[in-house]
Amino acid sequence: MSDDARAGPESGLAPSIRRLVAGALGLARTRFELAGVELALERERVQSLVILAVAGAVLATLAVAAISLCIVAYFWDTYRYAAIAGLAAVYGVLAAFAFARAASIVRSAPTPFSATIAEFEKDRALVAGERPPGP
Repeated sequence: MSDDARAGPESGLAPSIRRLVAGALGLARTRFELAGVELALERERVQSLVILAVAGAVLATLAVAAISLCIVAYFWDTYRYAAIAGLAAVYGVLAAFAFARAASIVRSAPTPFSATIAEFEKDRALVAGERPPGP
């Protein structure tokens, strides 16, 4: 009769623990896949942003240099120092504005992996018997 008892479905604590661990591992795998997808998206976004920023900076520098040369050449005989000082002041103000705007963008950027963190928080709330946070 002991052979028949072993042939039936498993019961007891060990099979329940195995199912629980298997479920937790499956859940963790899904969350890590989500984190990997988010990492890939973030990497592509940052790469595109850097390429466009460098290209824009190089082209803007060339344009500003050409305009500056034209302005200084125009005022060379009369107000060359005033023209150079005026251009330096304008560039300084624009640079300060650009740095302030960049700092604002960095401060307001969303948290990386926010979707993964939200899913982990939902999982934690469900396991703790709490109401999961909204979307």
